[in-house]
Amino acid sequence: MSDNCGNLSVDFLAGFTIFIIAFIWVATMIPGLLIGLQAHNIDYDAVAYRTGVILVEDPGAAGKVIPGAPCYSGSDVSTVSGPWESQSDKCHIARFGLAVSKDTPGILDENKVNRFFCWTVSADPNDREKFSYPIDYQERAIFGDYPYRFNISLEVAGEERVRSIGDVIPDGNYGYIRRDVQIKGSSNATINKTIIQTKYWSKENVTTDVFTIHLNCTKLLGDIRHSPHQVDYRGYQIDPGLDNIIINITDLNTLHYPTSKTTTNLSSITINPGNMPLGAQYTYIDGNATPVGTLPSNVMSNISLVFPAGRVISDSMEVANPQLYITLTFKNTNPDPTINGTYGDWFLNSSMSGPFEYDYNMANVTQPQLQNGVLEVAVW
Repeated sequence: MSDNCGNLSVDFLAGFTIFIIAFIWVATMIPGLLIGLQAHNIDYDAVAYRTGVILVEDPGAAGKVIPGAPCYSGSDVSTVSGPWESQSDKCHIARFGLAVSKDTPGILDENKVNRFFCWTVSADPNDREKFSYPIDYQERAIFGDYPYRFNISLEVAGEERVRSIGDVIPDGNYGYIRRDVQIKGSSNATINKTIIQTKYWSKENVTTDVFTIHLNCTKLLGDIRHSPHQVDYRGYQIDPGLDNIIINITDLNTLHYPTSKTTTNLSSITINPGNMPLGAQYTYIDGNATPVGTLPSNVMSNISLVFPAGRVISDSMEVANPQLYITLTFKNTNPDPTINGTYGDWFLNSSMSGPFEYDYNMANVTQPQLQNGVLEVAVW
């Protein structure tokens, strides 16, 4: 072995050292190359976009309680149907969605909006009524196992307040989507002195009077391409099973004979077919902010019937009984009856004229209107 042969070990050592340095450098670079594949690094813009699509283009759905959910009782496995916003038990809500229907992307339902943005900070997850942030919204709007934080807000033209859910948007990285929307309002009917005296004025000396409101669901759900709304008709449709139904009867105190001391008594409210009594929790009298609670009840001037969507008339009811009649029964408790036959003992009665039609006649019913708004979703 010559002296030159010893140079091989030096060359090997130098090459191996360079290899080790290069290997260490590559090893330190690999985590940076794979960071986009790690589970904890999320494309927040995609999550925000998906959430915005669900809220704006989907009507949501009710369902059954999932075993193991915070509010699962072990025996509550019934499946419910109907609009999710009418479910008093939040555990029967499977998915949030604010659209009127799948046919109306971008048109939000007022009732869904009001229920969605009704939440409590750190509410008990076992509370079966109040929504809590973030758990109830993660399960029904955001989805996924990752514990996202988020902020969802809705600004409606003409409203001073901005409705929102969630945390304050951070200064760092977050996903964001903005959607232009319209919010469909409710219809309502005001039966005032002019309407009553024109058609529903009773001149009979009777002690009991009946006033009926008719909802022809077949016509309401079928006669939807009515003038002047020819486009996006679902946004202007009156749907008794999905919309609030509001009926105001006013000016009752001005209809009596001037010297009369009549006291109006609302004895009952029923809905037919079935002659089912309607709870007095939907009846407001003489401008009171709380329902009357029980019937019979005396009335001086005004009656307001406010039937929340799905609570009185369900979508299944309007299919099974498309002709619905809401009947108010009054008893005249006047201790000093009028003597002028022009007026009679009482004033509000549809027995001779036929029921009041809750329909698309704009002279009698204020039609649903659309308000412009902006929905924003931020996720991080």
